[in-house]
This record gives sequence, structure tokens and C-alpha cells, in this order.
Amino acid sequence: MQDLIKIWSLVKKDLTVDLREIYAFASVFLFVLTCVFIVFKAFDQISLQIWVVTYWIILIFVSINAVLKSFKDESSSSRMYFYSILNPLHVIVAKIIYNFIFVYTLSLILWIILVFFSFNPFESIGQFLLILLCASFGFSVVFTFVSALSQSGGNNSTLLSILGMPLIIPILLLSIKLSFANTAMLDDTSLVTDFSLLVGINLLLTGICMLLFSILWKA
Repeated sequence: MQDLIKIWSLVKKDLTVDLREIYAFASVFLFVLTCVFIVFKAFDQISLQIWVVTYWIILIFVSINAVLKSFKDESSSSRMYFYSILNPLHVIVAKIIYNFIFVYTLSLILWIILVFFSFNPFESIGQFLLILLCASFGFSVVFTFVSALSQSGGNNSTLLSILGMPLIIPILLLSIKLSFANTAMLDDTSLVTDFSLLVGINLLLTGICMLLFSILWKA
């Protein structure tokens, strides 16, 4: 119970800090709106395939921008303070939870904006929301850990793209495949297998992230 209280306290701390810097939320929202506007100005007509691929490409870059700041504002003094009173698992779990909520919210906003400007290509909204749930969690785990590595490397944001992009390729490909199946463009009978594989990849990445972060925290 104490562990949950500490994790929730860290999540609230991150939320309070971000609410004080409301421009960060506004900049991400503006980025989403700008990307959608450019896409619809570039194409006269959006097909189902272009819609799905565009959605996931924009979501990747939105997720990077959203999660990049996870450890960027953590000074060495605050890190030493957290080191003295917290278990590293509390820190990384809280960051993953907060980033997951943030990325999932952004993914819903992006979907709503695209639907507003064009149409909804998905046959099952519930299935699509489940795909978003799994993908957002995977993006959050990968980019949160890579953000921690970036902070240890002197806040080198280049590391986030170099190390993060290859790790999310399996999640991205499975999410696109499931999205295509939900639009009836792909006749696939292995949806349960694909969902299970996506969940398995997320769990594997989460375990590796927690293990390596504990080592990184002590370094």
C-alpha cells in the first residue's frame, strides 16, 4: 500500500509541474494540429491506407515530444534527494504511468481531430481504443526509459530518437496491422494472436525497463 501511495504521489508531482507550464501542453496540441493541417493540404483525398499510416506516424512524433521531458527537468540535487528516499521502481513506474496517460490522451485527441477533418475509418471503435491502449503503453515504456538514458547522457535528445525508434518498430507494425484489420482492408483471422503478441512485447519491455533502470539509477 505504501508503494502505491509513493507512486501516486510522484504521478501527482509530475502533473502539478506540467500544469504550471501549460505552454508545454499547448505546444504539443499545436504540433498535432499543424501536422494534421499539412497532411490535408498535401492530399486532395485521403484513402483508408493513408489515414491509418498518417495517424500512427504523427502519433510517434507526438509521443516523442511528450515524453522527451520526463527526466529533462530533474536536476542532480533532486535526483540525489529521490535516490535517498525512493526505490527506483517507484520512480520509473510513476513516470511510465504518467506518460501513458499523457500519450493515450494525445492519441485520442489526434484521432478526434482527424475524424473531424475527414472521417472515421474504423469499424469497431472499442477495438481501436484497445489498440491505442496497448500501443500508448508500449510507446510510454520505451520512450520513458530512453529519456532516462538521455538524461544520464547529459540530456542528449538525439539518443531518444536513435535508441527509441528501433525499439518501437514491433509495436508500431502490430498496431498498424491491427488498425488495417479494423478498417476491413486486411482480412486477418489472427487478431487474438496479434493482440497477445502486442501485450507480450509490452510486458517484456516493461520488465527490461525496470531491471535496467534500477542499474541506471545507481550509476
